[in-house]
Amino acid sequence: MRDILIERLKAGDKTALAEVYKLYREPFLQFAKRYHQGEELLQDIYQDVSIALFDRAVSGKLELEKSSIKTYLFSMGKFMLFTRLKREQPGLELKEEQEWSAGLYEDAKLFIEEPDPKVSFLGKSLAKLGEKCRQILEYYYYENKSMKEIQQLMDYNHPDVVKSHKSRCMKSLKESFKHKKFDY
Repeated sequence: MRDILIERLKAGDKTALAEVYKLYREPFLQFAKRYHQGEELLQDIYQDVSIALFDRAVSGKLELEKSSIKTYLFSMGKFMLFTRLKREQPGLELKEEQEWSAGLYEDAKLFIEEPDPKVSFLGKSLAKLGEKCRQILEYYYYENKSMKEIQQLMDYNHPDVVKSHKSRCMKSLKESFKHKKFDY
C-alpha cells in the first residue's frame, strides 16, 4: 500500500495527496502540540509540508528509501515549525530543541528544495571568510551562544575580542552581498 501511494503521488494523483493529508493530519497535530499550542499555525505548517511532499513527489525529488511518508511529514513539519518560531521570536527556547538540533536538522535538510540563490551565495561567502569567522557566526546566529560561551569554546582572551571579531566577520559578509545581483 505504501509503495502504491508513493507511486500515485509521483504520478501527480491529487486524490493520493488528499488520502495522505487526511491519514496523518490528526496524528501530526497531536505530535506538533508538544512544541507549540497554536492550532492555526500547526495547521498551516501541516498544509505546507503536505504540499511540499506532493511537489517533491511530482518533480521526482522525493526519496523515501530510509523513511516513511509519516516520518517525512513529521520531521519536515517539526523543522518548519521550529524554523518559523525562531524567525518570529529570536532567542526563543523551544522544548526538546537540543534533540532537534542534534539530529533532526541534518535529516530534515535532506528534504528541502534546492536552496534559494541567496542561501547558496551565503554558504559560499561564509566559506570564503575562513574557519574562525564561519565558526563564530554559526555559534552566535545558529546556536544562539553568548559571547562568553564563544570565548570559552574558541579559546579567546575576552568576550569583547569575540564581539569585535564577529563584527569584522559580519562586515565582510555584508560586503560580499553588496555587489551581488540575484535573478528570480
